[in-house]
Amino acid sequence: MASVGYNSCSDMHSLHDKYMQRGEIIYVAASDSVKLYPGEYRVKISYRNYDPKVAKLTVYWDFRQGSAQFDVPADKLGEDVEIVIPDLLEKRYTFELVTSNREGKYLSVPAYISGTVYGKKYASTLANRKISNATVFSNNRMDIAWMNVLDNMVGVEMSYRNSSDEETVLKVPNNEMNTKVTDSKEKVMKYRTLYLPVINCIDTFYTDYTPINFIYAELPLIRYDRTDWEFLEASSTLAGYPGTNILDNNLGTFWHSSDVALPHWFVIDMKTSNRVFRFDVYRTSGNFSDTKSVELYLGNSPDASGSWTKVGEGSFSPTTTGTQEPHIEVITTDNVTEGRYLKMHFLNGRAGANPYVNVTELYLYYQED
Repeated sequence: MASVGYNSCSDMHSLHDKYMQRGEIIYVAASDSVKLYPGEYRVKISYRNYDPKVAKLTVYWDFRQGSAQFDVPADKLGEDVEIVIPDLLEKRYTFELVTSNREGKYLSVPAYISGTVYGKKYASTLANRKISNATVFSNNRMDIAWMNVLDNMVGVEMSYRNSSDEETVLKVPNNEMNTKVTDSKEKVMKYRTLYLPVINCIDTFYTDYTPINFIYAELPLIRYDRTDWEFLEASSTLAGYPGTNILDNNLGTFWHSSDVALPHWFVIDMKTSNRVFRFDVYRTSGNFSDTKSVELYLGNSPDASGSWTKVGEGSFSPTTTGTQEPHIEVITTDNVTEGRYLKMHFLNGRAGANPYVNVTELYLYYQED
């Protein structure tokens, strides 16, 4: 029994001596908090190092058939450090991170992380966001109505030349279902759609640019709400026929001027500054069709003798007694001028006609910008 015990102790000491002769094995700390961010034929990897002895990082992939080495910054101990590995194939990878000291000794235990690299194969599956309707209006405004957002889509880019002949790229976010463009030089536009295969991808993928096929349409005219408008004054008014009748939406009532010499006029406060694209003037039928010319002015002061800008003019045709109220519908000649106040002039009556005028209603119209 004593002999057996002696031999065991002898073997133990021999094993200990063997490792003592090889020297003490020193390990450095492995990479911590490792994260992978995929990209187009590349990846970004972030990690943290808490060991001041670490100076090098070697990254392996494809069963160590590929590798890259990076310096580990000494001044970022405990902070996120980012590295990028380029020129990869489009596939899924597992990366092995091994740290070491400056001489490349004292290797750490490996840290592993996996992720997918994207490329042309992924890009070939992407489609442009669909358009439900694309219209270019008579004022060159372009309206695009979008269909629903596609998976992994992050927006749309529209390219066109603006009114200053500059190439312009307009970014359209996912939550925008209708886009209006008012500064295009030509009725030509193209677009492409942007994708991120995963939310943390470092590269954006794009479809090819596709031209937008517009249909042409006249921009609809919208009639102003006259609820708050106020009749201010007129050149003259016959008792019982006040100017407020022009704004009461009743073709059976009217403003009537006194029987005095032309021209006649009235002023209305629209409360806000407006542009006018069309105006409709209604008068009573029969013997009151005594004015063949009318002019519309806009201004920023209610003073009837002040500064006014003429924005349109039109003419009535002579009428006879009947049930249809005679009126004119006039597209204005100046669609740019704005004004809070409007002034209407009635000019040169027909030969032999009475010199008074009447108006049952006045409607003004605008176009959306």
